[in-house]
Formats: sequence, C-alpha cells, structure tokens
Amino acid sequence: MKVGVDYIYQNRLQSNLFQQFVFSDAVTSNINQQDPVTKQATGNSLASALLAAPATFTGQTPSNAEVFFNMQLWSGYAQDTWKLTLKLTLNFGLRYEYLPRIRMLDKRLANLLDIPHQMYTISASSVPACTTTFVNPCIPGGIGAVPFNSNIKFGNNEPLAGPSISDNIGPRFGFAYAWGDKTVINGGVAKQYRGADVAVDDWDLEPADQHSAGWVLAGKFAESAHADYKS
Repeated sequence: MKVGVDYIYQNRLQSNLFQQFVFSDAVTSNINQQDPVTKQATGNSLASALLAAPATFTGQTPSNAEVFFNMQLWSGYAQDTWKLTLKLTLNFGLRYEYLPRIRMLDKRLANLLDIPHQMYTISASSVPACTTTFVNPCIPGGIGAVPFNSNIKFGNNEPLAGPSISDNIGPRFGFAYAWGDKTVINGGVAKQYRGADVAVDDWDLEPADQHSAGWVLAGKFAESAHADYKS
C-alpha cells in the first residue's frame, strides 16, 4: 500500500490593468445640423474611432488595481494494488483534498456578486466618497451617487471570498490486463478536483475600488476516465 500527503501554500499578487475607450456619434457630429435623409443628428462613432477621438476614457492604475491573496491546499491519498491472476491486476485508491477559505492580504477587499438575488456586497463596513486627496478605496460621489445603489450593501468586514471546500473526496480505480504475450490493456476511472494552483481560475478576482464583480464560484471538479492499449 502507498500513502502520501501534500501541502501547498501560495501568496498571489495579481495586477488587473485595463483601459477602455468609448467612441460616440457626438464627437464627429455637426452641431445643430441633421442628416437630410435620416433627419437624425449627424456623426458616426466609427469615424470617431478612426480619428482616435474618444468621448470617454476609463483605466486602472497599477497602484490601485492589485489583488493580493493567499491560497492553501491540504491533501492526502492512499492506494493499493491486488494481483488477482497472472494476467489481471487491480488498483484502488482514494484521495482527499481540503482548501481553506481564500484570504485577502494587505487589507484588500473581496466583494461578492449574487446574481440570482441581484445584490452586490462590498466586504468593508463602509467606503467613503472620493475627495481631492485620494484615499483607496473610495467611491466617486459616495455610495448615493452609484446607480441602482439599492442593490449594493456592505458586509461589515466579513470575509466574502467563498467558503472553505472540505468535501473533495476522489476515489480511483484502475486495472491492467495482459492480453497475450505482447499486449497489455490498461484502464481507469477517477473523480478529480481542481487544486489550489488552478482553482483561482474558477473565481472572478477584481479590485474592490473598481466596483467589479468578485469571487464568483464556478465548477469545482471534473470526472475523467481513460483506457490505454500498449503492445
């Protein structure tokens, strides 16, 4: 019988940088004039883009767009092999994985987007309005200036980075069958889970000061099976 354990501790510093340009008809329109055919205002957003004349610009700066968090994974396994006959060998195994709650570091916020209930939760107890002296995080105009702010609430500093995962139990089964003197048929089936090194791909991580959706949990595991033929 074989047994083993594994522990992964990972701190991840992630910079989410983006720029967004919005082009509109108004930038290239002839003020107070109408198109003689459509009777609509003139201008074309594509022409505005070709002239590199955006109507608005939004961007994230490196100092305000970092996500810093910690991930851990505890796991263990046991497996054994039985040779039932001279030609047939069976292998049974069991793996268990425990992923503690992801923790934000350096007082970063982890926000929660609840799509079914149309609610966005900011993990802080409050976020002040932005002033001439920038403080991170802040909301331009305060929470009252945000559209649909009735769908926004504060989480009173409660962790919102998803619960710990403690039910990752993965059985495995395999076999090897000697078919003749030169051919061996191998097959197996297992329930597998995504570990801490790739589980972050299942979460939407965005900095809280950009008012973006955060920590949306996707699927946690996938089943796999394979059969190999060697000769």
